[in-house]
Amino acid sequence: MIGRLVLVRLRGLPLRARAALAGLFFASLVLCFPLRLALAAIPGLAARDVQGPALWGEVYDLRFGPVALPYARAGVLPWGGLWLSAPNLHGRVSPGSVTGLTGTLPLPGGVEGVTEAELTDLTVRYADGRCVAASGMVRFSIATPTGPLPLTGKAHCAGPDLAVKLEGPGGLEKVELRVGAGGRVSLGTLPM
Repeated sequence: MIGRLVLVRLRGLPLRARAALAGLFFASLVLCFPLRLALAAIPGLAARDVQGPALWGEVYDLRFGPVALPYARAGVLPWGGLWLSAPNLHGRVSPGSVTGLTGTLPLPGGVEGVTEAELTDLTVRYADGRCVAASGMVRFSIATPTGPLPLTGKAHCAGPDLAVKLEGPGGLEKVELRVGAGGRVSLGTLPM
């Protein structure tokens, strides 16, 4: 009986009011959509705990390939992708790309002697599992017997991998960092 009364009253409303109610209904669906379900649509992304709606929420123990963040604030962008803001790191992540990643990224066990990387406007785009475009700066220090060695380089694509040719302050130290499909990370010296 109550359902029939609601339906009868809605039929009596002007078209503009019905459109406003329908818009309000769909807006409430978008605002209340859970972030956990939105994150599940991004391949390779995993988290221990996700709280909040899709537009803004909190993610605990976020993993994206070899990268692990203990805590991040995140949300879905209306035009697709995911905005991400962690302590000392922010940028945008979407299926197949990372855009404008800036800050300090912890690298637990990724490369021997390197515990974190400093990223400046790092942008990487993948298609069919291959790196197709990359830009931005990467800086980190490698532990050596004489102390930490700071290295800096620009990101680029080398075949299917993301590659960064890093150089030390003297120009004699040259190292290449490669991130392959599935998050495989390798670090090797370059010839002088």
